[in-house]
Amino acid sequence: MKPSPMAYYGYVPPKPKRAPRRDAIFKFVRARSAWFVSTGVHVVLLLVLALIVVSGEGGTGLHLFTGDIDGDESELQLVAVDLAQASASAVEDVTMDVAPDDSHVELLQNLVTSSISNAFESSEPLESEALSSTARPVSTTDSSESKNVLTGIPKHKGMTSGRSGSGRAMLLKKYGGTEQTEAAVRKGIEWLMKQQSTEGSWSFLGPYAGGARFNENQAAATSMALLAILGAGHTHKSGDYRKEVEKALKWLVNQQEKNGDFGLGTPRHHALYTHAQATLALCEAYAMTDDSWLRPYCERGVQYALRSQGPEGGWRYEPKGDSDTSVTGWFLVALISARASEIEVPEANLRRVSGWLNRVDRDSGATYSYTESMKSTPSMTAEGLLCRMYLGWERSRPPLEIGANRLLKSAPFNGYAPDYYYWYYATQVMHHMGGKTWDKWNMPMRDQLPKLQIPQEPELGSWPPEGARFNQTAGRLYCTCMALYCLEVYYRHMPIYESPWPSAKTD
Repeated sequence: MKPSPMAYYGYVPPKPKRAPRRDAIFKFVRARSAWFVSTGVHVVLLLVLALIVVSGEGGTGLHLFTGDIDGDESELQLVAVDLAQASASAVEDVTMDVAPDDSHVELLQNLVTSSISNAFESSEPLESEALSSTARPVSTTDSSESKNVLTGIPKHKGMTSGRSGSGRAMLLKKYGGTEQTEAAVRKGIEWLMKQQSTEGSWSFLGPYAGGARFNENQAAATSMALLAILGAGHTHKSGDYRKEVEKALKWLVNQQEKNGDFGLGTPRHHALYTHAQATLALCEAYAMTDDSWLRPYCERGVQYALRSQGPEGGWRYEPKGDSDTSVTGWFLVALISARASEIEVPEANLRRVSGWLNRVDRDSGATYSYTESMKSTPSMTAEGLLCRMYLGWERSRPPLEIGANRLLKSAPFNGYAPDYYYWYYATQVMHHMGGKTWDKWNMPMRDQLPKLQIPQEPELGSWPPEGARFNQTAGRLYCTCMALYCLEVYYRHMPIYESPWPSAKTD
């Protein structure tokens, strides 16, 4: 089965739509799922008490079969309610066993006699590891759970300040970059510059070998190429490619509509991805140069992003529509970059992103899924954890430590099975965590990722899409940009939890 045209972005094709009548019934039931669960639990307890009256003091066992309350999992879960120690006045101890199955679906329900929760949520682990978990109610806002209440979101000033000069050299040494990683970055940037059109744009389709197998999107390709070039310290004001970068920036701003949108004319599933990437590229260029002509385009891009935010707190394919973690992550980093450049981004909008993350987090925030009804995966977990970091979670927060350690264990860097999307987010998470966590990720990454780079012409300096998970669909330019983001991590964005500069203070 061929990968979906948008699989390189983490997109998972939607399930076939239900018939209108069935869909209406489904929405009705889901909207009242907590009520049904609560009612069902109380009915069961009444039956239990009735059985106790009939059976007296004797040991009694009652087995219930329940499905996932979201209606998206076909597996049945066996709930064994042990009534051997029950009394006629109360159920003092309730235990639950989950029948083992190949999908690692875990049942997260804790029944307490003094206060029975009226809503439960299944927690699915990373695909490669069954994770233990703790129960929590379904959260719909970022303020409903104390674990996710933020006292203040950092502004992350100076997040792009380490990309050039002596600061870059210091960061490279401090965080474990090598001559090999820097050589790979130089070769990658050189390959990108050879692919730039005379108008200043880039293409996912060519003119190189191994182009993408989906509709063209020059705005997204140009944004991704710019992010890699800016990440290496080259701007229209400094560096080795000033004219080329200026041409690219001018081409990109000419794609912006009056309402701020960069995605008009792109395929439907590309539109908001494109807008987030273009806004991020322009905000980084503005942050690095403080060139005033860029600011209005950045501001319009930010305003369109804010107007497009969905009711669940994130973004997906349509402005003000539903959300997924993949698109939401790109938007959040764009808004954080804008905020770091003193462009106004209301904190209320950022808090709404936390509301979406609360919907898709699993295992108390240690893992994350693409949408509410899906299982957690390594790529969405890495993206979700990075979002939490930018939104103010402390490094010592248990879900961050647990999530990062589980990624290291269940989805370590593996140069033999390229997954550039996952590597892009996981590399950032591990870098911000620092310490031994970063060392365990960085040591294989800095050695193996340059080895995947093409060593000869005509594609010298690029990374091949062949053999990469999903990424053949996206093509060589996408894979090259993602690999460059990883190898630039030492200085691309400043560490969130510490200042590497002597006698400096973090914001």
